[in-house]
Amino acid sequence: VPICGHLPGGSVLVRLGGGKGKSGKGKKNKSSSSSHQIKGLISPLQLFDVTSNDSSEYRQRVFKTKYAIDAKVDVRVLSVDPVRKRCLVSAKKTLVQAAPENIVTNYADAKVGQLAVGYVSKVDDQGLWVTFCNRVYGKVTARSLAAELGVEDHRENYSVGDIVTSRVVKLKKVARQGTTFEDDEMDVDE
Repeated sequence: VPICGHLPGGSVLVRLGGGKGKSGKGKKNKSSSSSHQIKGLISPLQLFDVTSNDSSEYRQRVFKTKYAIDAKVDVRVLSVDPVRKRCLVSAKKTLVQAAPENIVTNYADAKVGQLAVGYVSKVDDQGLWVTFCNRVYGKVTARSLAAELGVEDHRENYSVGDIVTSRVVKLKKVARQGTTFEDDEMDVDE
């Protein structure tokens, strides 16, 4: 998909589709304005597989080349919010190229034992929170990271935005505080 804009803070807009903007003869199609085109937002954390706070000259040069206006980039849709008219996408190569069976898009389709590719969305004392597509998330405990992978301090080894491949070990319903509905939660091992 083509890059159509840059936002303050380092986010990038991509044109996902919608109104064509031009008719077949090169004339503007009045019924298909740019406001009808669907755009996706790539946050700075979703631009590169390896997250970095480093704004080195090399990284800036790669950004300017790879994410230049009208440059083509492959993306995967992470979530769509039709009420707010927002579509979040990722350009992380590992997420974009992940096999369909390793993409979790809802809790109902997740199965114990399944491998799933996601990104670290939170690191706290208890472990990691991994986000998959459509705001599906899972928790990887510090205990399981130590037992399965020998990770002594997950806070040193993982950062928000890191890509991880996880194995679903448990699915459970949890009641969210302050709400009247139950949500699903997934425990995963990295």
